[in-house]
Amino acid sequence: MERVTLGALAPAGCILLENSMNEQEKKWVEALQERRTKLANALDDPAASGVKKSVVEKYSDQAHFVYELLQNADDAQATFARFTLEQSRLVFSHNGSRHFTLTDPAKEGEGKPGDINAITSIGNSSKGDETHKIGKFGVGFKAVFQYTTTPHVYDKDFRFKIERFFVPVLLEDDFPGRKPEDTLFVFPFDHPEQKADEAYSDISEKLRNLSFPLLFLSHLKSIKFEFGEGAGLYEKRIERRRQFDDATAELVCLTQSDGKEDKKERLWLFSRESESEDGHRYKCSVGFFLDGKKRLCPSEHAIPAFCFFPTKENTGLNFIIHAPFRLTDSREGIRAGDQHNKDMVACLAELAADAILYLKEIGEEKSPRLVDDSIIDIVPYDPNEFSDIDDRSKISFLPFYNSIHELFEQEEIIPTRDGYTTASNAYWASVRRLTELFSDEQLGEICDNEEAHWVFTSLGRDATQGARSEYIDSIVKTYVDEDAIIEGRSRSYRDFNWVWRTREGIKGITAEFIEARDFPWLHEFYVWLHETKKRTDAVRKQPVFLNQNREAVAAVDAAGKPVLFLPSEAVGESTGAYNFVHASLLENEKTLEFIQKGVGVKEPSLRDYIHNIILPQYKDGEEVDTDPHFKLFFKHYCEGSHEEA
Repeated sequence: MERVTLGALAPAGCILLENSMNEQEKKWVEALQERRTKLANALDDPAASGVKKSVVEKYSDQAHFVYELLQNADDAQATFARFTLEQSRLVFSHNGSRHFTLTDPAKEGEGKPGDINAITSIGNSSKGDETHKIGKFGVGFKAVFQYTTTPHVYDKDFRFKIERFFVPVLLEDDFPGRKPEDTLFVFPFDHPEQKADEAYSDISEKLRNLSFPLLFLSHLKSIKFEFGEGAGLYEKRIERRRQFDDATAELVCLTQSDGKEDKKERLWLFSRESESEDGHRYKCSVGFFLDGKKRLCPSEHAIPAFCFFPTKENTGLNFIIHAPFRLTDSREGIRAGDQHNKDMVACLAELAADAILYLKEIGEEKSPRLVDDSIIDIVPYDPNEFSDIDDRSKISFLPFYNSIHELFEQEEIIPTRDGYTTASNAYWASVRRLTELFSDEQLGEICDNEEAHWVFTSLGRDATQGARSEYIDSIVKTYVDEDAIIEGRSRSYRDFNWVWRTREGIKGITAEFIEARDFPWLHEFYVWLHETKKRTDAVRKQPVFLNQNREAVAAVDAAGKPVLFLPSEAVGESTGAYNFVHASLLENEKTLEFIQKGVGVKEPSLRDYIHNIILPQYKDGEEVDTDPHFKLFFKHYCEGSHEEA
């Protein structure tokens, strides 16, 4: 759409309004003028002096009427809208295919009024009771009277201005340059209590900072604005679309430009229609944001609930939601205690949970994986952040917590290292190092669960604080720390505060587990054990060392007596009387240091060997080969004390 050059409001040679109206409509306009003049006279009475002001100032933020104009354009099925801001006025136009209507003023209240009837009244919206639509020309349009006293409307068949807040006055001429099918509004800055430069400042600021103005509209795809030397654009583009049962998924790209730089925001938007008890169909939507790498990310700022445009209701969510809520008169708040609104929240909560499953499927089909460990920063994880569902003073978004928590409990959606698992097979490591050292298969052996998987592998439990940690704890089978791995864990245990707790039992590392491992992994395992004295002390009595026969044995017995030794030339390994460390373990310097200096494994004592192994052989009366013994006796004699000799 080319830029319109704005001139005088009513130059000569323009199309006459009379040629566009039939005789019936002319009579209705006259009747409407008469009725609205009476209404204006009534509100000019000092007793009603505050009525108009209260209607105009319902919105807490300035220039909110900009959203109302966009709503009207979308209702008219417009795909394009333009704001042109001048020092003395604002011009708004759109290419909507639905045009202004007029109904018999004598029958107002009997049905849905025409657009002209609605725009010249208070609260007599042309939406009627269709709460599933945005609506046209209700109270919201009256916000323009913050800045003007005579808004002008130029449409296909009707061209008029509004005086005294209510009274329609026909315009003889069309607006210069208006395309025949376009609808155009002109708002002169002629308000006696609002300076033109203040109006210009308010509206220009609003135009630069609209919040997702196109995201939840059905038809409007582009908004341009121009003022002074500046220009800007809001644009919506659907890059991908998918259908999931009764839900539609759209990859939406939103562009915002101020003429200097473009800002792009992408999100997956999921929408679903549902039918209410009154027979109307309602469209609800939830949107999950993507970062520059097309991965899910939480919203950068607190985002309110949307009813086509932002309300003042903070959801406490890290994703965006929209539904045709029933709003307060100012259209800024969601009516609390309203069953329709509760139903909308319930539908949205269910859709949000389903959307996470859909995101999982989208990510599995086309990288990158969308549902990963970052999901914990996107879903609501603290129920204390939400008001009670039965609180009639405030709308509650607690159903989102409940619905998504139930999803994690029931579906195969908890992120693992490279896939997903169910809550019954989800194990959360106390530190990330455990997930790097022990594979899922090894975890299964330790926990006696073949389907076991490490989950949230980038988030160690010890480093995850507060409600996030409690939330993950509540959706996994159990957490696993180094104590449970090394020594196992019974169902009942004491935590750090010596409070008895109950958790899923863990078998821990067994002899069979160690014997099944190869030497490269064992070397890495021993390096990990040697990192802390606590681990080193814990494994002395555990069967984590391989002897000369590749059997898993402990370093000391229950009484602390050494039962594992380094190989000795003097003693030799052929007798089988001792457990010697497997030679392959000693080939690694770090493993040797751990076994020798950390655990304290030494060569067996020659005296113990002679007294406990050799001498008893001579008491049995059987034939003994004394040749190898003689050297040991002699060595002991030479090295020992005189008393021992």
